[in-house]
Formats: sequence, structure tokens, C-alpha cells
Amino acid sequence: MPNIIYYPTISIPDRAWLKRTLLYSRQIGSIVPFGSDYFYKGLSNEPDIEYLINEGQFRAFNPQDFLYRGDFRLRENFEHEFFEFLTSPQYSLWKRRYGGFKRATKGSRTVLHNEKAKWIERRAVKNLIHESKLLPEVKEALESISKLSGVENDGWHEIDENIATVFVGLMAKYIGLEAGFTPATHSQVHEKILFDAINGDHDIAKPAIMVSLRNCLPTPAPHVSIRDIVAFKRNRKDELAHFLKELNAV
Repeated sequence: MPNIIYYPTISIPDRAWLKRTLLYSRQIGSIVPFGSDYFYKGLSNEPDIEYLINEGQFRAFNPQDFLYRGDFRLRENFEHEFFEFLTSPQYSLWKRRYGGFKRATKGSRTVLHNEKAKWIERRAVKNLIHESKLLPEVKEALESISKLSGVENDGWHEIDENIATVFVGLMAKYIGLEAGFTPATHSQVHEKILFDAINGDHDIAKPAIMVSLRNCLPTPAPHVSIRDIVAFKRNRKDELAHFLKELNAV
């Protein structure tokens, strides 16, 4: 399997998904305000992620590196695709399907930081995105369609949850193109929200084939720890590499 960049949140809430993906990928990452400092400076209580960063198994992508120091052509393509989504006829169809601004609901909060303007993280009450993920033009566009509130504490904006999923999913796509990572999420809901946003003609049936392979690969048991998986990958590095090569050839 390729390197995986997770979206739409900083943390990976599904530990079973994290363990499976860790076993069969070279490296996992997510988009994180302040990069690795997010985990090292007490901004997150994620000892497993801190361990994986130290072991070279997890990469924290600072959105500022992509927005201001990365390949400007990819950044322009990212902006163009997001603006195209917001201004296209398909946006009305998408909005009709996924509803309007999702206000605060108890137990569900998504935040966007001023540093992505700027990143998404589920918190306790609202949908928020961090300012570090937002370019000024993107921020202005979101404010103009009432999909972004003013800055909250520490650079977080309240934002429509589904818009945030599209925004961070597209950012993951372009960061992945630059860094050699493939976007992925544990949630079929988030996957569908992003897919419907970037693929028009929702109401037109299209011929398609879906192949689903279930229970075909061994996966870590619930009691297996993150450290055990990392140790297994190192002890069985050659066998795992050969297995993945054969799997990719299927």
C-alpha cells in the first residue's frame, strides 16, 4: 500500500482503522496546524501519534508548508478546484443533498485554524477549522457565502462541517500529490461527501463496477498495540514488502 494522508481531522478517531492502515502502509500522515509541534506542545493528547512520529511511521503535514512554501502550481490547482466547486452548478445540487450550515450540536465540533485559514479538528461543541489552512482568498470566499464565522480562540473558525470535509479532503489530495501520499479516511460518509463534491452530475446514473474484498487480509486483533505493529513491521520487513508487491500486482 502507498503512504496514506488521513482526512478530514487531525487525529484519527478510529483506532482499528489506524492499526490496519499502519500495518499495510509505509507511512501515515494527517494535516496538522504547527506540524509535529501540535503533538509535542501539549495541543493534543495523542501518545500513540507522538510515538509513531518518533518512529518515522507518522508524518504531520503543516498546511503552511503547502500553502506558502510548496509547489505553487499545486497550490493554484487546489485553490482553483475548491473555488470551482463553490461556484459551479453542482454546488447547488451538493448543498441540497448535504444540507446547509451545520450549527453546533452537542458532542460534535469541527474547527478550522487561522494558520490552514487554516485546519480541521473535531472538538466538543462546534464545527471548526484552523486559520492556518486558509489562504486569504479562500477565507474571503467562505465568508461571502456565510460558511465561515469569525475567529474563535487560538485561530479556529466555525465552519459548515461538510464544506470543511471538502476543503480538507482537497488539501489532502494536493499535499499528497506533492509528497507522494494517497488521501484516505475511515468514514464512508466523509468519502462520499468529498466524492460528490468533485464529481458532478449527481442525479445522472453512471455505469460502474464496485469490487469489495471482505475478510481477505489479516488485520491486527483489538488487543494488539501500536507498538506491537511497528515491531512486527520491522521484524518482518522483507516478507511484508514482498507481500505488498504481490498484492499491488493483483
